[in-house]
Amino acid sequence: MLAGLYLDSWLTLDLFIIALLIKMLATTTRRLQADPNARFHVLIEAWMSAAVGLVAYVIVSPLAATVSYNRSPWPMVLAGLAAMALGLGFNATQRWVNAIRRPWALLVDATDSRRLIVALASAGLAWIVAWADTTMRSLNEARPELEVELSGLGVFVGGWLLLWCASIWMWRRDAKRTLTLWGEHQAQIVVRLAGGSLSNELARRAALPTVARMAIAIFGATHAMSVVDYGGGRMNTCLVTRDRYESAPLLDATALQAFPHMHVNCYPNPGALNMTGVTIASWLWPGWFITRSPVILAQFSNLAALTLVMPMLGDSESSEEKSFDSLFDPIHRWPTLAAFEQAVHRMQVRADANPHSDSLVIAVLAIDEFGALNGGRFEQAAIAQVARLTMGHEEFAGHDLFIAYEAPGRIWVAMAGGPIVRNGIALLRGLQQKINDHGSVPAHRLDVEVHVSISMGYAAHQVDDFTLQGLMGTAETRLATDMSNRNPFMVDSFITYDIRPEDIIGETEMPFTAVDVLQQLTQEQGSAEFPMEIRRVEDASVGTVQALMIDVGWNRVIGNVHLSHPDDFAMLINRQPELAAVGTQIVIGRLVEVLEQVEQHCSSKLPIVLPLPSVLLEPDAGHLALPNLLSPRLDRSQSARTVVLINSIARGSGQALRVLADRGLNIAVTAAAAAEADPEDLLGWSRWAILFPRGMLQGTAGIDALTIQQTVTAIGCHGTRLIGQVDSYVDARALVRQGITWIVNPDEKSDQVSAALGDTTEWMQSPGAATSSTSGLASG
Repeated sequence: MLAGLYLDSWLTLDLFIIALLIKMLATTTRRLQADPNARFHVLIEAWMSAAVGLVAYVIVSPLAATVSYNRSPWPMVLAGLAAMALGLGFNATQRWVNAIRRPWALLVDATDSRRLIVALASAGLAWIVAWADTTMRSLNEARPELEVELSGLGVFVGGWLLLWCASIWMWRRDAKRTLTLWGEHQAQIVVRLAGGSLSNELARRAALPTVARMAIAIFGATHAMSVVDYGGGRMNTCLVTRDRYESAPLLDATALQAFPHMHVNCYPNPGALNMTGVTIASWLWPGWFITRSPVILAQFSNLAALTLVMPMLGDSESSEEKSFDSLFDPIHRWPTLAAFEQAVHRMQVRADANPHSDSLVIAVLAIDEFGALNGGRFEQAAIAQVARLTMGHEEFAGHDLFIAYEAPGRIWVAMAGGPIVRNGIALLRGLQQKINDHGSVPAHRLDVEVHVSISMGYAAHQVDDFTLQGLMGTAETRLATDMSNRNPFMVDSFITYDIRPEDIIGETEMPFTAVDVLQQLTQEQGSAEFPMEIRRVEDASVGTVQALMIDVGWNRVIGNVHLSHPDDFAMLINRQPELAAVGTQIVIGRLVEVLEQVEQHCSSKLPIVLPLPSVLLEPDAGHLALPNLLSPRLDRSQSARTVVLINSIARGSGQALRVLADRGLNIAVTAAAAAEADPEDLLGWSRWAILFPRGMLQGTAGIDALTIQQTVTAIGCHGTRLIGQVDSYVDARALVRQGITWIVNPDEKSDQVSAALGDTTEWMQSPGAATSSTSGLASG
């Protein structure tokens, strides 16, 4: 604009070329080592700057007389707004060339107050310089030309420095405000961690990316790496990059040394060899001033230390004391049902991995007439007698055993044995007979003889049920049956129990083992015994269908488990790789049918979300790994429309997930996978979506916004969609405010694609629907 007032066109062109060449050389030299495309980006940027400057020159140059004599600022304002509009047009063209779809991006950029302020401030500065020049000439026409030009230059430099100082002040103000909001947010996390309403592991996973992103936001850096040093060579790191260019190459931690960098140490003792802290690299010029502020650095260091170290307190000695109190009875120090649950879970994993050689049976031993012994030393004597006889039973030699106590008067037993379940049940029957025959405590021990007898109920894993709750429920039902058989007058609801002959003679038909389930599942593969449930994934704002979610069940009942419910069928096949492989083949078959029906119904590339067993992602899956099952069955078009939903990410699953992503499949995860996922397993593949359960969105306290934010921070990436499982009574606007733009109603389901999509064509997704991401939530 100033060149249009005072310089000729040829001189303006020469100065433009020289300035742009200097800028290109300085910027390219600094970035070429890290980005081989730096010359291309700088050249495009220089060409856009030259075009914008040319527009301002062309507008101001013919109107120079109006500015000089009438002192009108409107030519400057017009030039500034026109240059801004041209810059917006260039940005839109560049997004179109790079195939970047952002709904209403041009309108959002045009209404950005910061752009308007820059355009108006530039126009105002140019007008002030012109006004100063005109005023100096009018005051003394005999004043030398050099003096007038120097005065105008001084006004320009002074105004430019004033704007620069104002920008630095605004940057410092925003940095302090960000630190204040971060402190309030961290205080909320501490309160939730202390109350136990926030997962300690989830907070640990989210801490590293949170600190790195805060460093980028506060210091204006393009790279930040947060480090937690646990000592002994164990470290966790997170590198966050926010480059100026969309297609900049990804950098590793070693490349940070090529940029200007600094390390903010969070360890309280600066002389200690602990690397916990944040490394900040390649900041903008205003950020350089922020890095020189001791107040901001100290506040950032304190908040970073609090964010990184606070989740580690869950591993302290106080946590061990709480764990001991929850796993052992506070009075008698017997293992509790919480300890029993952990033990059974580990025994289940071993039985699932080796069904040909291992089995698991749990039993509940209830002391008869325990009410007469309850309280005092007789209660303790009876419990200790049953526990001693159980642990010392000679027939249990070679079997893994775990016992726990449930008040009043019940002892739970978990026994891992050989592949024949009937033999394990016979051993428990023998234990019951031995306790009833020889379980009395002699009188010389307690002054009076205490007679101890028990009733027993049992349940076999993978025969009666696959969950601890189901197994315990079956055992309690058989316990009540045994109590009614032994003493029917002591059971009020005796008549409600179905007494079978095998309950009296002690022999129960065992129709299924894990091997039998695999054989039956293989035989019925491809039949109509696998019902399918289809659910709509809708846009939370307008209700249009964005994807379909399918679940598959099995028309079989094993014990008390009705496998026609897809959740129970998924739980069954996810317990063992062989079962998971056959189940996955069945689910893929239904997926192909749905893909074909969708194409026939609406000719659209609608994504299909289907849950698949995560056990096939583990390194032990071998040739049964999930990529080996999906690739032969799906072509490239079908793979691009398939979204694999994973419920958990075990350690070492990253390789299989990266192979799935390389073969064109989309991968979604549940919110439960965020806490247990290892950071190394999250590298190399993008999360297509995160599925949040209904309890997190419609609990007693409403939407758990903090847990949602921590989950997205821990496992989300650019472009990750947030999907919520909710019913029809939820407030969709509250979900959208938390970044959850898609919803699925578990209660609304159908078995046909046509019924799920409906007869209208309004469901078709808009071009921008597939680009909804968590970038707004992450930047917030």
